[in-house]
Amino acid sequence: MLYVLATPIGNLGDITLRALEILRDTDLVAAEDTRHSGMLLKHYKIEKPFISYHEHNEAMRAAQLIERLATGEKIALITDAGTPGISDPGARLIRECIKRELPFTIIPGPSSVLSAIVGSGFPSEKFFFGGFLPNKSGRRERELRAAAERPETSVFFESPYRIMKTLAACAEIMPDRHLCVARELTKKFEEFRRGTAAELLAHYEAHPAKGEITVVISGAERPRQAAWGFPCQKLPDLCLFATFPTARVYAILQTASRHHSHPGRAEDDAQCASHRLEVTSTLPVPVRPNRSGRYMSSTVACGSTSLPGETARTT
Repeated sequence: MLYVLATPIGNLGDITLRALEILRDTDLVAAEDTRHSGMLLKHYKIEKPFISYHEHNEAMRAAQLIERLATGEKIALITDAGTPGISDPGARLIRECIKRELPFTIIPGPSSVLSAIVGSGFPSEKFFFGGFLPNKSGRRERELRAAAERPETSVFFESPYRIMKTLAACAEIMPDRHLCVARELTKKFEEFRRGTAAELLAHYEAHPAKGEITVVISGAERPRQAAWGFPCQKLPDLCLFATFPTARVYAILQTASRHHSHPGRAEDDAQCASHRLEVTSTLPVPVRPNRSGRYMSSTVACGSTSLPGETARTT
């Protein structure tokens, strides 16, 4: 049985009770750095045989460990910090277990990615994790330009020796975007420093960064979407005005609400007033008054006002 076991990212007290139980019961510990992991086990008075498993011997070690797993041995796979397979060795061994139909399980634990996102205060409903930023400046800038266009929060690992180059590139690519540098997470000198890239660059020029660093980049703002999914700025060019019987209007509106993830509401669409759209309190999409100046529930402004099989009659 293979146990893919997460270890603390800084504070030794963050290891789980389940992880300790498994380490005490396992036959062998495969570790990224046997000396580093030896201190963790020593702290909890656990003595187990170690075998190295890192990026330079992963192919060879994976084959060896698979054979031992096939004989029924219990092996714990750990890295210096966090979960194996996430920007650390481990994925190859897991794939081999799947291929050979050997049992394995994941023992979850501390995560620098999740800690950094939560601590940044940036939206966390969706996020992109890009691992370590590339060493070469060209590839690094391409990653950062992609992050600048992405609406979701982006998270990257970075070295303290390259953080200045990364912040300088961010200052050029996305000068107004808010960033957060999460440093030394869970440790005594834990830091969440937020600001624009230029502000962060100025700070770390005066106070050089040390320790493990996670960079969080807030997502790009997108134009507000109207009820039918078009940016408000484009509504004057996209609106088609058609006249239907009142019953058909409500059928159209109900259909639109089912097909869009953000059904329009009067209070939301009121923000479109700057685009000369008027709103009634009874309809879920913006409407314009007719020529007499009155609001008619049968006059609808939307990208497509007809149901499947219908043809709109334009006014």
